[in-house]
Amino acid sequence: MEYSKMKETIRQAAAEAGITEYEIYYAEGESAEVETLLKEVDKFATAKASGICFRCIVDGKMGYASTERMEKEEACRIVAAAKENASLLEVEEEVFLSDGKEEYPVLEKTERPSVSAKDLIETAVSIQEDLFAKGELVSEGSQSSTGTVSGKIGIYNSKGVDLYESYRFDIAVSVAILQKEQQMYYGFDYALGSLKDMDTKALSENAYRQSMDTIGAKPVKTGRYHVILKNRQMQALLSHFSTVFSADEAQKGMSLLKGKEGSRIASDAVTIIDNPMFEGGMIWRSFDDEGVAARKKMVVENGVLNTLLYDLRTAAKAGKASTGNGIKADYDAPVEVMPTQMYLQPGEDTLEELLDFAGTGLVITQLNGMHAGADTTSGDFSLNASGYYFENGQRRFPVNQITVAGNFYEVLKSIKKAADDMEMGIPHGSTTIGAPSVLVADMSVAGE
Repeated sequence: MEYSKMKETIRQAAAEAGITEYEIYYAEGESAEVETLLKEVDKFATAKASGICFRCIVDGKMGYASTERMEKEEACRIVAAAKENASLLEVEEEVFLSDGKEEYPVLEKTERPSVSAKDLIETAVSIQEDLFAKGELVSEGSQSSTGTVSGKIGIYNSKGVDLYESYRFDIAVSVAILQKEQQMYYGFDYALGSLKDMDTKALSENAYRQSMDTIGAKPVKTGRYHVILKNRQMQALLSHFSTVFSADEAQKGMSLLKGKEGSRIASDAVTIIDNPMFEGGMIWRSFDDEGVAARKKMVVENGVLNTLLYDLRTAAKAGKASTGNGIKADYDAPVEVMPTQMYLQPGEDTLEELLDFAGTGLVITQLNGMHAGADTTSGDFSLNASGYYFENGQRRFPVNQITVAGNFYEVLKSIKKAADDMEMGIPHGSTTIGAPSVLVADMSVAGE
């Protein structure tokens, strides 16, 4: 049964059950992936899944039930199950459904053309061939992959919300592993968007160059350094600590930004935006997973925290309006407060100009151990890192086996400049994080 028919069947079942406040949420996802090894296809996999979740409010309590089977019997079952679940709850917290009275933005997005299995295979093999053509240092462990991801989301509720949206994007990856004198060196690059528009030769070149640039790396002396976090490393740091901007985490006392709205929390160089309609991202949304209209938020503007991110529940607790950040990790998952497309706004300087401005210090091109070495509650982190040392604005030698330690909140305060090389990362669910390279003053580095 199609979503539109299933939706109507659930509506009828809800009416027969005497349920007047309810929501129907539908999600569908489809993907295909190709991996290569030694210039040949090593893996080809496809996946497709869909499901529907019914939420209803009975006697002030919210009941849930979901199914992957789009059948009439299942429609009746999840309505009955959700109603029963609501009756069993003892939660006293107020619950909400979107009232649908907002004006929803019209997305002017360019549709990305679909790609075939043949397209994915030929592109992945081409990336691999380009990489191996670069010389005998390229080892047999080097790989490439391509993939395509698409999704659909539909929300209907008894208050007049009736929304539907879709997205699609492609990804290509090159992993260069070089071997020299029994030592292995690693480089990685990826591209997002439309497969047919990607410069795959540049992709394999970037991965190869990253790997070559690590040959001969050594630790620096322990001390405090000016540190430039390359765009993808600042992106990783912001992604891991993005939960500190959640009103839910703040209300639970798990974010140090509780009570800080309207206060300075970062340097003037820091502006952090959450924009579900950002053209540079992969998944554009005109509504969140509660049916609230999407909008651009200046979360941090020139160092001042303008707003945390809210869903309907946390907004009601704070006496505010939802910011449109109620997100579900899957169709049957509970609503959580999460970013949509969040990014640190780029500056006007090139990376080379940041090097000149800093004079001497470290450029970090790789951070490892984020999940084990970074505490989102305190903001503290201690991470294995690699990159290169620069002096008088010029690169001197590659660096590895060092540990960069600090505190995320202090990093925000210590950012002196942001470069113009902002990149959006790979989406995780409906969330994408982006950042440019940034110059952070006086960070603690442990080396030799």
